[in-house]
Amino acid sequence: MNALIFACFTTAFVLLVIGSSAQSRGLELTLENERIFDAREDICGQLTCRAKGNSVSINSVALTKVNAAGKSGNLLTVSESKPEGEVLLDNIRGNGSLEKNFAFIRMELSESASCESDYFTCKVTFALESGQTGTSFIMTGPGEPVNLQTENWHLGEHSA
Repeated sequence: MNALIFACFTTAFVLLVIGSSAQSRGLELTLENERIFDAREDICGQLTCRAKGNSVSINSVALTKVNAAGKSGNLLTVSESKPEGEVLLDNIRGNGSLEKNFAFIRMELSESASCESDYFTCKVTFALESGQTGTSFIMTGPGEPVNLQTENWHLGEHSA
């Protein structure tokens, strides 16, 4: 009987990984959304955003949450002026850093609504050697309106 119960508990863990990635104009951007189905854990998902500037200089990386009603909120931003950050909320914990043109933001989600219906955006602002600035972002999540990645370019000193 104990072996049967043990077998049931060991198979209760399920991991679903949804990932999106983009690479263009010297920037690599990845956002992974891992759904965790494990009654023994207090988290239901993990998000990881990674950005690597190959021929661009990363200025900032931000992770934003958008709920089913369309209300958005910035979870964490790392930038040249604030290269490290941490989030400790009731239902979201995480950290991030920007160092040597590589950035990551990692979050653990413990609220079922965040795992089941919210979507998340990872946005990067960057600069080219020519002076152009740009933004690129990628989205993921069960409530994602579209699988969208986009890039905006600005000439000169305009902010992204």
